Amino acid sequence: PYTTVATGVNGTSYSDTGLPAETTYYYVVSALIGGGQSFDSSEIGVTTPVVHTMLPIADSYVESGGNANVNYGSSTNLLVKNNITISTRNTYLMFDVHTLTNAQSATVTLVPNRVDDTTVKMYYELASPNWTENGITWNNQPGGTGIFFATNTVAVGVPVVLDVTSAAVSAATNGGLLSIRITQPTNTLNGLIQFCSKESTSPALRPVLTYVLPANTPPMLSAI
Repeated sequence: PYTTVATGVNGTSYSDTGLPAETTYYYVVSALIGGGQSFDSSEIGVTTPVVHTMLPIADSYVESGGNANVNYGSSTNLLVKNNITISTRNTYLMFDVHTLTNAQSATVTLVPNRVDDTTVKMYYELASPNWTENGITWNNQPGGTGIFFATNTVAVGVPVVLDVTSAAVSAATNGGLLSIRITQPTNTLNGLIQFCSKESTSPALRPVLTYVLPANTPPMLSAI
């Protein structure tokens, strides 16, 4: 009754990927020994988890200099640049994670739509959630916590994926808000990096948090 999904696997592990969510599969394995094939192993069943996504509840960037009191919460883009001679820009995102207390995994995906310098590193840092999309400016932006999710360089159209599992689970029971700050520590004249915001006209390019929760097992009631 089984469909062969892999042959000639060397080693003792194999990943069957690309399967639909919330579906139960049953597997057996057999070994090839000296030209012969063993009997099947005992059967084991596994149910693929449910994968959820959510948009930020808030995202914005802030800008120094003459725009230090300007709010960019309605912008379709999120800008990051470190240029003290002109203006520096930092980006903030916030997700509502109060239901993620038992999350098995959580990642944030951002898509750059403009990269003026592919060599400058970006810093993704946990930040205080004490800000609002329509209220944050350069002058009232919260600081970072010193906890970094990643540092990397970026390219146009190549998604940036951040593992935020630990931070999301922790935040779920500590206010329920996950706040992220993106900065550019290197001062560079042509280093503008731009991500799509949740207001982007292209839904596929908007920032999202993707998470997996444990499968729900319905209770089995004894017959009355």
